[in-house]
Amino acid sequence: MIFTCDLFNEGIDLPFVDTLLLLRPTESATIFLQQLGRGLRLHPGKSTCLVLDFIGQHREEFRFDAIYAQLTGLPRARLREAVEAGFPFLPSGCAMSLDKEAHKTVLRSLRTAVEATWRQLVRDAASLAGTGRPLELAGFLADTGHELTDLYRSPNGSWTRLCRDAGVAPATDDDDLPLCHDVGRLAHLDDSHRLARLRTWLDGAEPRTEPERREALMLGYLLAHDSRRLMAAEQVLPWLRSHPTVCHELRAVVAVRTAHAEPAAPHCPVADWPLALHRHYQRREILTACGVWTATRKVPHQQGIERINPQRRELLFVTLDKSDRGFSPTTRYRDYAISATHFHWETQNAVAAGSDSARHYAEHVARGWSMHLFVQTRKGAPFAYLGPVLHESQQGSRPVQIVWRLSHPLPAALLDEYRTLAQ
Repeated sequence: MIFTCDLFNEGIDLPFVDTLLLLRPTESATIFLQQLGRGLRLHPGKSTCLVLDFIGQHREEFRFDAIYAQLTGLPRARLREAVEAGFPFLPSGCAMSLDKEAHKTVLRSLRTAVEATWRQLVRDAASLAGTGRPLELAGFLADTGHELTDLYRSPNGSWTRLCRDAGVAPATDDDDLPLCHDVGRLAHLDDSHRLARLRTWLDGAEPRTEPERREALMLGYLLAHDSRRLMAAEQVLPWLRSHPTVCHELRAVVAVRTAHAEPAAPHCPVADWPLALHRHYQRREILTACGVWTATRKVPHQQGIERINPQRRELLFVTLDKSDRGFSPTTRYRDYAISATHFHWETQNAVAAGSDSARHYAEHVARGWSMHLFVQTRKGAPFAYLGPVLHESQQGSRPVQIVWRLSHPLPAALLDEYRTLAQ
């Protein structure tokens, strides 16, 4: 046995090590993963690594949620379910098990973390403000290990409200707080060029092209969630600018998302759609970008498909993880990535082999239709736009099983995620 203090956290390779005893208190997920990595090297005859972690009860407020989110790649909101189910969605070939007492401890901590999130956020903000440094959202998240979504999980939670509750910002108009909370709906933005345009709009610039006007309307319908409210693209920015507090909130969120967005120039497969390949969007953003929702038309939509007849384009909305209660056994279709270039998809149960609907997909190119695939990992998550797809093969009936060939290969990160969920 070798015991060290801050010596073998990283940079040492002893592949035969198959047991770790963790004794150092840390709230850094990075350090925790580096320590864990000392036992995860492959070695002949070694199939598992036993980890005895004595730190989880060092302090009652130890952040199991931060550690396990980094370890598994799962969002914190899904951790409780994952722990209870035995981590069913880890990558292929990986398994993680907790002994009986550890299982109880981790679950109890996760419940407490969710219940005390806002109180903890306020304490952390007040503590950082006490250091004398300017309190900014990006720095707050980096210093505390919180995630952007933590701020908006509580009713009316927002960066503006957090600063006010922590006593580091003046009182704000309570009428603006619900709209500040709604800014949290932009937490999925990952297109750096879209984020840059949004910054210029907040600075006074105006949309110049038709795709940009649609993009402005996407922002309006994302923030104004009332299903009956109609807006024109020209109304969105003046409406936002009339709420300076909300604009300040929006700037802070845009700065955080810009730091995590893919810097490469996006590719938009359809010229008149402001949708970038492999970037993420909420359903209402997609419907607006594709012209289904306009300044005069906004129809609720929860279907798996949307046909845009004038342009002969069809949108395919896919949810991979169908364990949510909102899916009945008859609607849990088998949708998953086969490879970087092929995707397995099932029609609705009513579609029979040989029917016009089945032929519609098999003959879509000859009929002049283009198919576009949008994939979310679970219900409520944003959809990644995977671009146009071409019919490769189909079999079965009620539902018909179709293999689509992607015009643009999946990047490795999305392929790993979509394959994992398939299992």
